[in-house]
Amino acid sequence: MPTTSKSLTASMSVTSKSSTTLMPTTSNSKPQVIKSGLSQITKNSTKWSRDATLFLIDQWKKSSSKFTSTTIRNEEVWKNIVKELENVGFTGYTWKQAEDKWKNIRKGYMKVKDNMGDKSSGAARVTCKFYDELDEIFRKSPSVEPISVASSHKSNNLPAVDSDSDSDKENLKYQSKKKKTKLQKETISMLSIFKDDANVREAARQDRHRETLDAFNRAIDSYEAQMQKLIDKL
Repeated sequence: MPTTSKSLTASMSVTSKSSTTLMPTTSNSKPQVIKSGLSQITKNSTKWSRDATLFLIDQWKKSSSKFTSTTIRNEEVWKNIVKELENVGFTGYTWKQAEDKWKNIRKGYMKVKDNMGDKSSGAARVTCKFYDELDEIFRKSPSVEPISVASSHKSNNLPAVDSDSDSDKENLKYQSKKKKTKLQKETISMLSIFKDDANVREAARQDRHRETLDAFNRAIDSYEAQMQKLIDKL
């Protein structure tokens, strides 16, 4: 009967609607956000935000002299940097992740420097997101400014002596020795940075070489595939 069918349909519609339950949303379902002086990040995030990376660069700059120390292991320096990251809210990173992130962004910087140099073979323009921040650190390295030039700048800072007395001569001798010792330490540190830069440049060069070979091999494979298709049609 038509009337009974309509009633049954209406009843089923009401039953279906009444069985629908909306799950309440609460603030607890949102990821916890940690506030810091730099930004807001999700707790235990493993991604490197721009603010976290900038803070990492700043901490490496402050700790750069420790990486050349013969008494402190690099691992310990990176662990201290990770602690500084955690202090401002950038959590979830291990010291190895921080070290790898630093190597990657420095590698990108060196690629840009090589691309800008005279030895660049007309390759496509390379960019680096943190070029300015890294250039502020490395533009004074021996790869940009020769050690002999830096040493000449240092030697010009020796104090002048107006008296020929024995005490003044002894004072000049002491200060000269002190300057020389400081200069030797700085030179050793600069040589270490220069060595690291050279290694990064070589790694970047090898990467570009591999990319060129890969592109060449893909072109050969494509050509062979096309030739095989033509042969099959004959």
